[in-house]
Amino acid sequence: MHNKVNTRIDTYTDWIIRWRWLVIAGSIVATLAVASGAREIRQGGTYRQYFAKDNPQLLATEALEEVYTKGDSHVFVVHNPYGSIFIPSALEAIHDLTDAGWQTPYSARVDSLTNYQHSWAEGDELTVEDLIPRERALDEAWLERARAIIRSETSIPSISSSP
Repeated sequence: MHNKVNTRIDTYTDWIIRWRWLVIAGSIVATLAVASGAREIRQGGTYRQYFAKDNPQLLATEALEEVYTKGDSHVFVVHNPYGSIFIPSALEAIHDLTDAGWQTPYSARVDSLTNYQHSWAEGDELTVEDLIPRERALDEAWLERARAIIRSETSIPSISSSP
């Protein structure tokens, strides 16, 4: 049995060596044939492709998304390895990233540290504004106020414990 396997392998390798140019040309032709079909490959960007158009759960999800919004989201994390992000250059980068987020196709909402909607009341007056408006990013008193708000805000847990 062992000699029979060796004989087959020897025969096969002898054939490849004898017809090497044909094997090389055939390999190139086969590769090009397969590669030519690669332009037809499409990757679906949604889970919806796995469901029939009349799937009741899919229809319910689409009806819900028409009333509210899709749950698709992206998260960008800004970290300053040398200290606080409450420095002008970091805050300017966050402002720029927030502005770019609004330019992203199909974006419906962009939340960031700088445009976080903070509200407070003074008497009968309710004020709602960005936590760190672009024009206040250099005001140290305003930044200290923003730090205090962030530390006390439970809806920003990943930042509330930062220095």
